[in-house]
Amino acid sequence: MRFLTWIDAVNEWIGRIFCATLIFIMLFAFYEVVRRYFFSNPTTWVWEINSQLLCLMGALGGGYALLHNAHVSVDIVVTRLSARSKALLDIITSPLFFIFSGCLIWYGTKEAVRAYAVNQHVISNFASPLWPIKSIIAIGGVLIFFQGVAKLIRDIRTLTADKE
Repeated sequence: MRFLTWIDAVNEWIGRIFCATLIFIMLFAFYEVVRRYFFSNPTTWVWEINSQLLCLMGALGGGYALLHNAHVSVDIVVTRLSARSKALLDIITSPLFFIFSGCLIWYGTKEAVRAYAVNQHVISNFASPLWPIKSIIAIGGVLIFFQGVAKLIRDIRTLTADKE
């Protein structure tokens, strides 16, 4: 159980920290709009940084969203199920989840290593390196994978608790 608590705490902590990323996205966008439309002097970096921050927020927020049951589901069906039936449905569909998160980890890591090896940069005036943001995708995959493991263990416990 300490392992599950630790996974929850890590995803909670990361989710709370990186939700502040949205504030920076909004501030940078405001800065760009003011420079572009009031001073006719647009930046070369804001939209590139904002897209990377959005990727950061999305990739690292997956585990947090799973922790808080905030991912998209078919609520019209799921809300009518008992806790035991929901757990069974989640257990049955968990292989798909683990394939998805495994692909995020595998291909995210593969792409991050490749981007680092070839010194890949964004094709723009700002030309930021791509390996850091590609690495974040793999890290986000690890976070959501472990949160999925915690959820699966809890679902198994819910399913077996009614039998005891």
